[in-house]
Amino acid sequence: MDMLLVEDNENIQKINKRMLEKYGKFNLRLAMNLAEVQEQIAQTAPDVIVLDIMLPLHPHRYIS
Repeated sequence: MDMLLVEDNENIQKINKRMLEKYGKFNLRLAMNLAEVQEQIAQTAPDVIVLDIMLPLHPHRYIS
C-alpha cells in the first residue's frame, strides 16, 4: 500500500515514520508542506494520506 505521510514537524514525522515502517507494510513517502504534497500526488496518487490536521496552509490553497 502506498502511503503519503504529511507532517511539518520533523521530530513528529520521524516518530510516525518509524512506527509505520515497524508495524505496517507501506511504501511510505513523506511531505512537510502543501507544495510537497502536490508534487507527490502529481507523481503518483497514494492509496492513503495521513495528514497533520494542524498543517499550515497558504490562505488561497486547500487540500481536498
